[in-house]
Amino acid sequence: MWGIWSLVLLVLLLVISCEEPLYKVDAPNQAGVSLQVRQVAVDQRAHRLYASNTTMKAVDIYDISEAAAKFEKSIPLGVEPFGIVLAPDLGKLFTGNSDSTLAIIDVAPTSSRTDRLLAKVPTGGKTRADLLTYDIRERKVYLANPDEGFVTSVDAIRNQALQRIDLAKGLRQPRYDPADGMVYITDADSNLLFQVDPHRDALVQKWTVPGTCLPAGFAIDSKRQRALIGCTTPGMQLTLLWDLAHRRLLRRFPQVGQAEQVIYDPAVDRYLAAGSSGGSSALAVFTGDPVTFAGSVQTQADSRAVGYDEAHGRFYVPTAKPGEGGLIGGPLPTGEAQYPVSWVLIMLSVPLVLLGVIVFFYGRRRTREGAAGGSPIVT
Repeated sequence: MWGIWSLVLLVLLLVISCEEPLYKVDAPNQAGVSLQVRQVAVDQRAHRLYASNTTMKAVDIYDISEAAAKFEKSIPLGVEPFGIVLAPDLGKLFTGNSDSTLAIIDVAPTSSRTDRLLAKVPTGGKTRADLLTYDIRERKVYLANPDEGFVTSVDAIRNQALQRIDLAKGLRQPRYDPADGMVYITDADSNLLFQVDPHRDALVQKWTVPGTCLPAGFAIDSKRQRALIGCTTPGMQLTLLWDLAHRRLLRRFPQVGQAEQVIYDPAVDRYLAAGSSGGSSALAVFTGDPVTFAGSVQTQADSRAVGYDEAHGRFYVPTAKPGEGGLIGGPLPTGEAQYPVSWVLIMLSVPLVLLGVIVFFYGRRRTREGAAGGSPIVT
């Protein structure tokens, strides 16, 4: 019997020792607050992570210069920020806001105005401006107004709105592709993918995404001209691989769904999709070539946003769990679905408890049988 107990305990210790647990990064100014963070952007050179915090109406800044992130400060905006993107060549950070404006923040390390709000550029809309992208060639920001169905191009140097491009309601993630110089935008309401020419600020073409994907999260591997699309169809786990060069679907992945933010990091050649799996928030990782599912981790963050720290090989997702504020971080998953250590302990404790119950009742039965048979007492 002790051999069985020893074996179970050995397995438990091996599982715990092989899994590096997720860790929590607290934001002291948000203790006890239930947050809603829409997106994350990472400045790899400055070792900073920026999160658009709609609850606090601010941009949160985390220092990721060490292996574990640390909360640094918040930049108040006075309005709810949604999408967030960096222009590292300009030292600027942009957010799309609830008052239909584009906020422009100075984040240049050597600037006398660093971490200050520089301007707010109106889009001319009446409802929220949301997700956005930066075109480093044209030095423009493209900002989507999903409820009104248009995209605004903004001069990122002069901080001026340039052109309104009418598309369709339900616009989600714009992404600039440096390989072909185009901007692509997903549309969850119409199940479409739009292509916009930044040089002319005009719609070039659009494609229907196969099936009922309702595309939201979108990330581009510009070298191979592929894109990973996060589908938001209710009750379905689906992520698509799209061929940008030939405008066709390459593959379907059922491991994660509802991915609102999908990113591609060329330094590790990985796609990261922040969505849900099995009814819980999860981060799924896909290899770049060939594109395959590399593994997922249950984050328990109730959040669908993600950033990646290249220097330390850590992902971060903002937590939206009730009463919590901050980030959840950890290494990229490298196998099938992984679970926090607490889940492993619970799952492995069940057979231990059952085994204990069996031993207890078996011992009582032997005692009763010995008493009934008048077994002699050996001294």
